[in-house]
Amino acid sequence: MHDNKQQIEAVFKRLRNLEFNPLRQALENQIEAELNTLKTASEPVVIYRVQGAVRAYEKLLEKVTEKRG
Repeated sequence: MHDNKQQIEAVFKRLRNLEFNPLRQALENQIEAELNTLKTASEPVVIYRVQGAVRAYEKLLEKVTEKRG
């Protein structure tokens, strides 16, 4: 299991390379789209689903974005 975790971390590290900028942009676009959906959502189930999706996309984006500073 520990090897698996290291392999996953290595994949996320590779995804920080410049060649994966389109992936990061796609994630940012998806977050924006979900936030727009959230602005107009009125049903609790939709709100909860969208909030969960935004959190998931943000966590993934954080994993594949180089930390600066």
